[in-house]
Amino acid sequence: MASTVLADDRTALQEFGKQYPTAAGFAASSASVATATFLTNWIDVIKVRQQLAGNESRNMASTLVDIVRGEGVMALNKGVTPAVARGMLYGGMRIGLYTPIKQVLSPEDNSLIIKIASGMTSGSIAAAVCNPTDLVKTRMQAASNQGTQRSPMQVARSIVQTEGVKGLWKGTTPSMMRAALLTAAQCATYDEVKTFFTRSLQWDDGIKTHLAVSGVAGLVTTTVIAPVDMVKTHMFMNQSSEGTTFTKCFADIYRSQGLRGLFKGWSANWARQGPMTTVSMRQSDLHLDCILYNFIFHPNCVMSIRQKRFGATVLRTMQAVLQKNDTLFQSLVKDGGICFREIRMSPDNTKAFVLWDTYKEDTMHASEVLRQHTGTLKHLVSKALATKKAPYFEFVANFDDEVVRRREEYGKLQRKLDGIRLEDSDQSIL
Repeated sequence: MASTVLADDRTALQEFGKQYPTAAGFAASSASVATATFLTNWIDVIKVRQQLAGNESRNMASTLVDIVRGEGVMALNKGVTPAVARGMLYGGMRIGLYTPIKQVLSPEDNSLIIKIASGMTSGSIAAAVCNPTDLVKTRMQAASNQGTQRSPMQVARSIVQTEGVKGLWKGTTPSMMRAALLTAAQCATYDEVKTFFTRSLQWDDGIKTHLAVSGVAGLVTTTVIAPVDMVKTHMFMNQSSEGTTFTKCFADIYRSQGLRGLFKGWSANWARQGPMTTVSMRQSDLHLDCILYNFIFHPNCVMSIRQKRFGATVLRTMQAVLQKNDTLFQSLVKDGGICFREIRMSPDNTKAFVLWDTYKEDTMHASEVLRQHTGTLKHLVSKALATKKAPYFEFVANFDDEVVRRREEYGKLQRKLDGIRLEDSDQSIL
């Protein structure tokens, strides 16, 4: 019963994703960012305390011990409500704004530069709109009082009363700069590092790769955004009605704490970037695979590096089986004139689309021979792969009109999801 319900839910989600890819991406992005934010909020509390400690700032472990000893373990949960609210709104807005901005910048150009520019712009706008929640979150995380904690609404009301409504948008400039720099830094490192790990080092596109790539990408992005993040926190904590400018705040920090002061909280920030990216990117990949799961039906489709590698492995295994098995070689190759040209895999690697051809004129006979030996071929390939779950083989000789039509539909859906995939990747680290 439970499996039936889950299957029905998955089917419904797939249908919704195919009909409304942007809305599905909006929801998935919001959920993934909110989840990652909730899991790493305690690290953000440590980072804020380090940034505001001035010349007395201590390392991450010492700051953690001080907070727990002085305020209790629950102090590490401060500001989680506005943080999650910001994550949902921020992550969702970037999805909604990305495609329109990209269309304005260049409707036809799908280059990396245009994608990065679109992501930087959408991220900056989303950061500006969500600035009040970010401000309230930082004020709550910085509060070291052991008495009754104020709610997000009480903190927001206090800001409006003492600093005016515009006080909710204090620090908007560094917030927008941080979002833009983060997008550019991550886009320039995540995909390149992941490609290096999967292609050059031959790593599988699994959780090990996600953890390693997230760590490297987090290292780069943390270093790039650290000074701006430091200035943002100090501007958020400036409670005067007059406020301060980004340049003045930057100069004050440099004058009083030196260059090293601009990188305070770096270790906590980096410790947060890896998990944030891992959780968000993993949920993003699962979401997109779910949308495309039932839509892939032919071998001419876009595949991930993992799918390409597995497809190549299956093809080599099939060729090896044919060379070792005289019966199959005689029937398929000599009698049917069959040759296997390429294999494309479905997202979950359970179906292999085998593109085949024959050098003999009697294609009907070749097709019948192939059908008769499909079971034997799959069994031998499964045995050679040392797995009980060998992919189901679907042999494709050519594309008829229906396949061409559905291939075009798939292309349209894939282009829509390209924006979602890019946005999920560049919004995952907040």
